[in-house]
Amino acid sequence: MRSSLLALATLALFGCGDDSTSPPLATAPDVFIVSGASGLGANAYNPNNLTFSLATKQSVKWGNNDGLTHTVTAIGGAFNSGNIADGGTYSFTFTTAGAYPYQCTIHPTMVGTITVNP
Repeated sequence: MRSSLLALATLALFGCGDDSTSPPLATAPDVFIVSGASGLGANAYNPNNLTFSLATKQSVKWGNNDGLTHTVTAIGGAFNSGNIADGGTYSFTFTTAGAYPYQCTIHPTMVGTITVNP
């Protein structure tokens, strides 16, 4: 009897499902704004060039790991993050294949490119 109660207690403790009140885990950024980015030019975004297919991915997330505010602004206007504070993120969903060069409008030498294949 004692072992049956212990088994039931163990099942009750470890057999519970997910806690539905917990927030979902955040996804990691695809592109990081690296420390010291304002003086790194094309090396400010890591990776500097990101290529993917619309068949497998649509959204890109940038994360700011620098101590300064930056932007992620497409040259040509396809997307504009506005100011991203240190520790902040910005996501954009792509719907059309193409090359999307971008820069930080605060530090215009910071440049990168997203290439979206069909």
